[in-house]
Parts: sequence; C-alpha cells; structure tokens
Amino acid sequence: MSQYNQIGLCNLPEKIMGILSTSDDLIRVYLNSEKMNDREALNYLKANEKHILVIDTALQDVSELYWHEILKNLDNDLSQILDQTHQVLEENEVKDYTIEDWVTIIKQNPEIMMGIVVVGKKNTKHFKTPKEVVEHIAGRADSTYQKRS
Repeated sequence: MSQYNQIGLCNLPEKIMGILSTSDDLIRVYLNSEKMNDREALNYLKANEKHILVIDTALQDVSELYWHEILKNLDNDLSQILDQTHQVLEENEVKDYTIEDWVTIIKQNPEIMMGIVVVGKKNTKHFKTPKEVVEHIAGRADSTYQKRS
C-alpha cells in the first residue's frame, strides 16, 4: 500500500489508466515528488478534505494518452511549463515539435515538467507554486472548479 492510500490520496496504476475522465468530485493532481515545491504541495494536499487523486510522475509511469490529453487541455503554453534548461531541450531544436513529440519527451523525461498540473471537470491548469495549487483547490466554491468570489 502506498503512502497516498494511507492518507486518502492514491496512486493510480497505469494498467487501469484509460482516457482522462472528468468527475465532478475528483481532482487529479500530477506532481513530481522529487521536486521540493511539489513535495510541499503534496503535504498541503494531505490536509485537504476534497477528493484528490495524486499521480506522482517520479514514481508512476503516466500513459502517453494521458499526457496527450493533459497537454491538449492545458491552460498554458508548453514553454511556460517545461524546464527550458533541461538537457533534452538544450540538445535538440524543438521549435517544430508536434504535440506527439512533446508527449514522447515528457513521458520519457517527466522531470522536465515544472510545477503541478491539476485536472478537474471543466479544465486543466498548471501551477508553479504549492500556494497556487492549494488556493485553487481549497478556494473551489463547488465541484465545478470555480473559485469563490
């Protein structure tokens, strides 16, 4: 049993992962526990009482289909969420890459992602800091992913 199952969060095995479903009451959080900010966000999320499914890309192999759906629905440009100093990006000319190329790169190098991705019913958002993630999730007025006014 993973540490996530013990705290109400869980790691979803890839063998049962399919296309991203968007449930009203389930928030999917993609993070990398090898990064300090992501670990900090995870600690905050442990205290949250919302239905959160944490997928740790450092421990979990995320399917190409999932990465494709995440990138397609992301609210940010890829240049804002990828570590531009990562060796893969420095060694290759990436200006003409397709989404499929990016999916392959991210699947093989998940540490290239900077920040945390949150997938909800109506949108997929990228956050750079743990504070942004917590404010977004805790600030939801209801399960439709809207912030309180």
